[in-house]
Amino acid sequence: MDVAGGFKLFTRTSVSHWLAGTRPKSSTQTISEALRDTLSVVAYRQPVTRATIEAIKGVSAADHLKQLLDLGLIRIAGRETTLGRPVLYRTSRAFLEWGGMASLADLPTLPSPTANETP
Repeated sequence: MDVAGGFKLFTRTSVSHWLAGTRPKSSTQTISEALRDTLSVVAYRQPVTRATIEAIKGVSAADHLKQLLDLGLIRIAGRETTLGRPVLYRTSRAFLEWGGMASLADLPTLPSPTANETP
């Protein structure tokens, strides 16, 4: 399977029991819905500042950004050239692998906002 610009091998369920003891248990962690929301904003708006994420979500994003950085799903992409030079965030290759995508072009298309919604 083509994932994150490379390939990932999968085992058929019917033979997975043969390989069960050959590799340590995966430490993959499920993430909360709130964390997925923050990750979605980064994915669709990247590169994006914390202030922009917070304006979209309406709540503080500092803790979520730290958790996503710790998980390796996002990375720091540099700094904006505006006053205060805020940090810019973008998704990482690990995000593509986590989402099973070959590239960001594989992200689902967002519906257009209606007249009552603000972009």
